[in-house]
Amino acid sequence: MKRAASKQRAGKSVVLVGLGNIGSQFVEHVACMEGVVRVTLVDKDDYEEANLQSQRITRRDLGRSKVAAQARRLREMNPSIVVTPIREDVANIPLGRLRGDVIIAGVDSLQARIRINEIAWRLGVPWIDGGVEPASHLVRLNAYQPSASSPCLECALDESDYQQLGSRHPCGPDSADVAPTNGSTSLGALAAALLAIECQKLLTGAKQFALISRQVVLDALHHRHFLTTFRHNPRCRFDHAVWEIKLWRRMSVNHTLAEAIAAARKLTRASDAVSLRIDGHPLVRALHCPGCGHCVNQPHLLGRLGRPEQGCPRCGKHVMLATGFKIVESLDKNLPTEILRKPLRRFGFQPGDVVTVTCANHELHLVIPHERM
Repeated sequence: MKRAASKQRAGKSVVLVGLGNIGSQFVEHVACMEGVVRVTLVDKDDYEEANLQSQRITRRDLGRSKVAAQARRLREMNPSIVVTPIREDVANIPLGRLRGDVIIAGVDSLQARIRINEIAWRLGVPWIDGGVEPASHLVRLNAYQPSASSPCLECALDESDYQQLGSRHPCGPDSADVAPTNGSTSLGALAAALLAIECQKLLTGAKQFALISRQVVLDALHHRHFLTTFRHNPRCRFDHAVWEIKLWRRMSVNHTLAEAIAAARKLTRASDAVSLRIDGHPLVRALHCPGCGHCVNQPHLLGRLGRPEQGCPRCGKHVMLATGFKIVESLDKNLPTEILRKPLRRFGFQPGDVVTVTCANHELHLVIPHERM
């Protein structure tokens, strides 16, 4: 038993974000990948009739969540792999749940790729981004190795790229859905196979042959390929910080906010005040209905309320929004007592969340453990 546990701990872990045209094809590769013992699948959507023509699914998968369908397929192919399906937008998932040896991205939107880039850097995990351009029969791969001086996804973006990002009102409905790529299964399979090859290089330590800090584009129509090298952009909007994340022992989401602040102060031995935050998830103190004007005091972390919980209880017609002055970027002892006395789970804190503790000019990054930790 001890030998089996030791073998599993020594194995590799892959995080796959996006189970569409590329990700659904990648599943069968990772199932057969030597040394991989854990796979985390991330996607918030369900399979629909239209997906049959472009994704690696069957009719029995229609109406099921993508993570459930692909988790079942992966387990059927390799029962020894531990599969963790997460049906959620990657932007709302606790960082601690996305730890792995490699992150593979097969997503459609630039906004999602920017978030994955940030996650990879914070965790210090290499990530590979795959995409297809069906009209021109193109397949693209980018690979990144997080460090303070290495190029990231945002290093190659300019102002026009940021302007194209869909705007999203705080706590409002999602921005317009990204148009489907409508890529063929053959293009998706080609991209997935190339992702698998690069992933295997990173997992086996053959980094000298990996695509790190480069992009390869395959023109399947004209049988050509193009290789581009990226450079670190000193004017990049992203800070390129790789965090040293430590386990926050004896902390859970059942502790109150006041207890968490006190524990953080004790842990950092701070003589002055400390504050807590989860990057990308400021505290929303109240929601406002844009239709009838009804206001609800419901403190929660941005992105951690479901759509039903955001519906206006008075008119029932609108999704409630948060106005800027109702959003708090960091949490400290100066918040109202009724907020400080609530347990962290009431705000949407989850096991695996990485909490940044700030005191004076020092920051500490602590992950809230699962019970099994």
